[in-house]
Amino acid sequence: MNYTNQPEDGLTDPSVQIQQLQQQLRQQRRLRRVEQKLRSSLNLATVFGITVIETAALLKAEQVSLLRFHAQTQSWQSVAQYCQNQALAWQRTFAIAQAEFPQIGEQLQQGKSLCLFTHEKACPDLAAEIKRWVKRCPEHRLLIPIQCKRQIDHSINAERGTIWAKSDAHRLSQSVARSADHDKTFSAGPIAVKEPKDEHWGVMAIAFPTLATQQPLTIPIDQAIATAQSIASELAMAMGQCQQYQELLIANRELQQLALEDGLTRLANRRCFDEQLADEWQRLAREQQPLSLILCDLDHFKRYNDTFGHPAGDRCLIRVARALLNGPQRPADLVARYGGEEFAIVLPNTDSYGAWRIAQKIHRNIRALKIAHAPDHEAAYLTVTMGLSTMVPDHESGVQVLIKAADIALYHAKQQGRNRTYVSGRYNTVNSATAAQNTSDSGLPLAIVPPADTAPSP
Repeated sequence: MNYTNQPEDGLTDPSVQIQQLQQQLRQQRRLRRVEQKLRSSLNLATVFGITVIETAALLKAEQVSLLRFHAQTQSWQSVAQYCQNQALAWQRTFAIAQAEFPQIGEQLQQGKSLCLFTHEKACPDLAAEIKRWVKRCPEHRLLIPIQCKRQIDHSINAERGTIWAKSDAHRLSQSVARSADHDKTFSAGPIAVKEPKDEHWGVMAIAFPTLATQQPLTIPIDQAIATAQSIASELAMAMGQCQQYQELLIANRELQQLALEDGLTRLANRRCFDEQLADEWQRLAREQQPLSLILCDLDHFKRYNDTFGHPAGDRCLIRVARALLNGPQRPADLVARYGGEEFAIVLPNTDSYGAWRIAQKIHRNIRALKIAHAPDHEAAYLTVTMGLSTMVPDHESGVQVLIKAADIALYHAKQQGRNRTYVSGRYNTVNSATAAQNTSDSGLPLAIVPPADTAPSP
């Protein structure tokens, strides 16, 4: 049987040669279009789908499967599959076990394509395995290995906020640089970084239904192999492109998180606070729902730092940040470090009574920490003072009105002795009876501050 579609007498008519050249030209144009489609997508699932569908259309194959090699199980498992016959689509997913076909697997991992209906005679050593293969998978007779460049892993160093490569050469250069004295000039020659090596990713298995009926292929088998290899090579580059794109997305997300996160407490920083508060203001202005803000200040924290030192002060801020996070309950609530020893809590869709209850919970959480304060402080343990304001946002005024009202309430609370919560009188829903009950139950004073444009002079 002549599977290569070449004349057996070696003579070729000129008109036949022209037809073959035209067919090859059409095939090359189709191949270029397939390659362009693969390059146009950065989604790995889409790339896999394009590969199996377009390969089947280009080679007139009945079934094309992409098999990913798993080193732990030493097997190839299907990740994408196309079947021209819909009845085959419901069959068991195609897979190869290394232990079942060790010699075939070794050839594939070495990057060698296998055309099983020609290798059976050309390679006697593989004859036994090929027979077992044909018995199990009679259609899948063309196996094209897929070799990918091993990518250098890039990630964010969360502690330093820098992007660095986890390559051996980079780690070596970093360790050498760290070993240099700080007061000496250190110079080193360029470190050679090896190019990423090809590693076995998997296999593209192609099924030709004509082989079962002993009919010739529609294109020469050598051309089919070359076309499939070209697609496999383009697939490898497309997968590398998708991987780099995903790594870039992850790195950008981590960078964005670092840009919106306080380096010490891991709370949202001032930039994140400003952005989210402005967004919630606009949203709640459309919905005409209340927005509450709590400004928290650690009482006489400078005195704490002067007594115990700044490292102890940093540890204190971290513990306070964790306690503040246990106050709000809703996913949309935000706890941010406002600056220094000041914190802010944004509470969307929360009236002043709901915000006041959260403030009392924060008081209890801070008290439960029992962080010893400086000996000359009024209280034995660290305390917090809070100012609370609630408004129904509108599009005419800005968010600074809400911040100013909370700041004035905080100012009044400090002037009246600290370790208490003051509520701005605008849109207040905490009545005097509630305030009296809070004072009798917890001993923490609460007062309603009348709306004012400026804080009273000391």
